[in-house]
Amino acid sequence: MNNGEKSTHYYLGANSGEGFVSHFDELDCLAGLNRKIIIKGGPGTGKSRMIRRVAEHYESMGKGVEYIHCSSDPDSLDGIIVGELGICIADGTAPHVLEPDLPGVRDSIVNTGDFWDEKALAASADAVTDLKKRIKHEYNSVYRALKGAERLKSDNFNIVDAAMKREKLRAYTQRLIRREIAFSADPAPYYSRRYLSGITPLGVLIFWNTVRTLCDRVYVISDEYGIGRYILEELRTAAVMRRQSVIACLCPLYEEEAIEHLILPDLKLAFVTSNEYHAFPDEPYKRINMQRFYDGEAVRARRNRIRFNKKTAAALIDKSCETLAGIKRMHDKLEGYYTRSMDFAKLEGLTRSVIDRLDSFVEV
Repeated sequence: MNNGEKSTHYYLGANSGEGFVSHFDELDCLAGLNRKIIIKGGPGTGKSRMIRRVAEHYESMGKGVEYIHCSSDPDSLDGIIVGELGICIADGTAPHVLEPDLPGVRDSIVNTGDFWDEKALAASADAVTDLKKRIKHEYNSVYRALKGAERLKSDNFNIVDAAMKREKLRAYTQRLIRREIAFSADPAPYYSRRYLSGITPLGVLIFWNTVRTLCDRVYVISDEYGIGRYILEELRTAAVMRRQSVIACLCPLYEEEAIEHLILPDLKLAFVTSNEYHAFPDEPYKRINMQRFYDGEAVRARRNRIRFNKKTAAALIDKSCETLAGIKRMHDKLEGYYTRSMDFAKLEGLTRSVIDRLDSFVEV
């Protein structure tokens, strides 16, 4: 299933029922990190543009790039990681604030605000302030709706959880572990958390191409209720204990960690959840139907409640995506005030110097 590409795509932050959840601190978990550059600056000042230019530079050299997308604007980049070179560059502004851990030693800050016209921005103070207030208000509306969806989906999970055939599930999972997860001699396996899917202005989006890039074999877990997490959690634990590198992809709806997909890159193996929000589009290596692990009669006895919960949760998620689309339109207007005040010729000079600085720290 490998598509011949080297680059992958994820989110490191999520719009969730608890607000914005960030895992940007895990940029520091990259083994052998040589250099991290943190970009500061306002909206519309070229941060994503700079990140994309750096990515293009290393992709042109044949390096694999891990792209970190913005869940509130999937076309915008919040960061990249070039793992084989041990470098990363990321937007360090709210809502995923980053500060140097080893300033000067390993971490550096660049500021796109050095190239804006402060007098022009000051003249737009009222409009900028108003837009920021409106955006904050609308985000709170998104988070309330997603909290409602989370509770409804959790209610369905609890109904099915009470009907689980736990011994059958555990026996199957243990057989799966023995068959698929070998012991590794890797002296430095890594463990990272990512989001493969996101609740975005364009709907619920998922980067299936990342799975195609990293994996030759894909197990698809057909799961309407989230109970597949039991299999995924045991697989994760076994993979860590057997010294395999692990990419645990979390569900963006929940603040509490709930694994949605699991990628074992050294084994070129993935276990992915397929449901009404993200149906796996390819022919899988094998399919696991979670219906076999719970009492269908007990679940059907609660079908009216389950149906109501599913329908209402779906409406709340759809409304959240619609509201996020409105927020993006407001954010585009906000960016316009900053973009009009920027000297992008000077920013391009800074971008070139950033690339030169990164090159100086690695073998390219």
